[in-house]
Amino acid sequence: MARRRFDAALVGMRYNSLQFAEGDVIPASEITLERQPGNEHDPNAVAVRVRAGLAGHLDRKSARMVAPLLDGGATFEVGGVRIDKSDRTSIPLKIWLTYDPERPVAPRVADGRLPGIYAISIASRSPRYIGQARDMNERLRKHWEELTLGVHHNLPLRDLWRELGGRGFTADVVELAPKDLTELALSQWLHDRERHWMDDYESRVGTFNRAPPEIVWTASAKAELSMEARVAAAERKQQRINDKARESELEADLTGLERELANRRTALNEVNVQVRNASGIRGVLFAGSTQKAALPRLVERRGALETEVNSIVAQVAAVRKQRDSIKQVLRPRTTKTPPKVVLEAMIMTSGNRKARKS
Repeated sequence: MARRRFDAALVGMRYNSLQFAEGDVIPASEITLERQPGNEHDPNAVAVRVRAGLAGHLDRKSARMVAPLLDGGATFEVGGVRIDKSDRTSIPLKIWLTYDPERPVAPRVADGRLPGIYAISIASRSPRYIGQARDMNERLRKHWEELTLGVHHNLPLRDLWRELGGRGFTADVVELAPKDLTELALSQWLHDRERHWMDDYESRVGTFNRAPPEIVWTASAKAELSMEARVAAAERKQQRINDKARESELEADLTGLERELANRRTALNEVNVQVRNASGIRGVLFAGSTQKAALPRLVERRGALETEVNSIVAQVAAVRKQRDSIKQVLRPRTTKTPPKVVLEAMIMTSGNRKARKS
């Protein structure tokens, strides 16, 4: 005999007259499960009764796993419950089922514990089921066990197993993972390659997969990702400090250049006045011999100042462009979009969600 534990939830209490108050204790002996295969809302429905009164039902996900075992004659045991809050929409339940398992013999596709992408195929059927695993042999063993028990998450595979009695089910390695990958790199590789092979098989023969691949996080991969997120955050912080320092330097350079430009323009205006006084009708009528003799030197000086002014104007434009670019980077954003690695770290650390197993 085999014994298996399920962490389920009692839901739908508001639809029933049996109510609980905060602090109520319900002993295990007063909780029973009842299959309701004729339930119009869910053929896998499992009712939860307390003191023979209907308290609610198991949540759909748990019912889908528990119902086939109850239908197969499994006996159940439900743990006692203490109500923490009277207004809860769900109450956690621990359920143990004891059943007589058939012993599925899963194929071994690799020598030892090897990570990679695998395909489950069925004789006389073209589509494949594509999955990823860090240990393909162990993952396939779980597939065969869940298919035999009738609790596999993939409905097409489950239906075909029931129809064929498991005959014709085989598995093969599609691609082995490269060696020496870190845990984080392996998680990403498995996800990317599973997606690649799902698309490839879907385009050629079809697949039984009904959901896109997800990254499977291990504790080590989470630690690596968390470290990458911290390093990335530190680098962004240092970059912001550097940008602010650079902005201050450019502001100082711009102030100096604008002051120098003003001085050069003042000098150019003075030289222009002297050139006008020493040349043309004004020079013929009013300029002395000394002014007229100085005219070539003044014209040369004016040309040099014009060149300097144009050069400084170009420098001011370049420095102003750099400063404005950094200001744009430092400007607070109304909608912040964290880098991908930070988003992933936020997602994988929120609630310690369980990763889907392919």
